[in-house]
Amino acid sequence: FSWSANYDAFCNLSLDGTVVRQNITGSAGAYSTTLPNSTLSDGTYVWQVSCSAGSLQSVAFRAFTVDTVLPEITDAHIESDNPNGGFADVGDTITITFDPSEQITDPQVIIAGSPADSVDCSSSPCIAEYQLQDGDPEGAVEFSISDYSDLAGNNGAKVSSTNDGSSVTFDSTAPYFTFVGISSNGSNPIYPQSDDWINLSFN
Repeated sequence: FSWSANYDAFCNLSLDGTVVRQNITGSAGAYSTTLPNSTLSDGTYVWQVSCSAGSLQSVAFRAFTVDTVLPEITDAHIESDNPNGGFADVGDTITITFDPSEQITDPQVIIAGSPADSVDCSSSPCIAEYQLQDGDPEGAVEFSISDYSDLAGNNGAKVSSTNDGSSVTFDSTAPYFTFVGISSNGSNPIYPQSDDWINLSFN
């Protein structure tokens, strides 16, 4: 821990009310000390510096949090703004929503092989969006969420699947007919007469 004093002083350092360093002496300026046992459980702590120099006394407090828990991504979901949300065409927007277990830095989100157009984790759930382009890989839209950390700097694991079974299939190929045929049920199928049926077949 570091602190500063503007006069020569004797200082005591306490952690949550327990003195861990006594009679730290020095000239006016910056002070620094190391806790005798730096292995602390997760939680919030308060340290206190009490300094005295003759009749002068001062006390300073500072809270800090120990966090060794890795952040996790839960409730990942994918959909498109296509009328059929399980499918998408060129120009449709893919939306990934996911809930981090705690506040995180904005992660890197890749959708259909490209960086997401936007990633917003200012509220829960996080929202990432990408507008599909011509040339993006057809089939099931793949995604990944990575390179994120919590406020303490703990890095989270990469996520590349949904938790609810949701999926989107990208199909940019226009449908077409491989066969079209026409005939009639008359004696001469090429030249139908009145009251003959016309048959149109295609696939």
